[in-house]
Amino acid sequence: MNEYQIAKERLAQGELVALPTDTVYGIAALADDTLAVKKLFEIRKRPKSNPLTICLSNVDDLDFFLDQDHLIATTLAKKFWPGALTIVIRVNTEKVDPLIRAGSEYCGFRIPDSSPLRDLIKAVGPIVLPSANISGNPPLVTPDEIKKVFPELYVVEGECENSSIPSTVVKVDTGITVLREGSITKQMLDQTLNL
Repeated sequence: MNEYQIAKERLAQGELVALPTDTVYGIAALADDTLAVKKLFEIRKRPKSNPLTICLSNVDDLDFFLDQDHLIATTLAKKFWPGALTIVIRVNTEKVDPLIRAGSEYCGFRIPDSSPLRDLIKAVGPIVLPSANISGNPPLVTPDEIKKVFPELYVVEGECENSSIPSTVVKVDTGITVLREGSITKQMLDQTLNL
């Protein structure tokens, strides 16, 4: 049984696992598992006011979380996913755990630029995957670092790109607001939307 198969089984059982991503290592929990999400906040000492991003495997998966079709979000997702763009959008609050969205009506979504990770998400369903660290500390980028800080976690061995360029975060309503500009610039977003 390979490591990703073990990770799938552990996630399905409500456990947390550490996974290499297209940026740094992350700690994963199933997005619809309230107890696992709560455990994730606890072990990372993450403030409950700090929302999480939901990772999807396919652009169409976004529709499940929304009350209505959203042309701007779909256009950006089809252009830049998988990749370094997080789309923050108003959701159907019954479909996203309040902890994940920090009580807000909005939640962030992205599709990671890692095919093993997308395959895992396709198998188990959407996950949350914040960086593997104690909140406020630098992200951990090797399995050995994670095993020292989080000895209780199952760690999938792998390489992270550990890019120094952050992902772009954009809030979508009737228009777009760039909350953090990274490798995908405001100009690239505007061009995609013909603004």
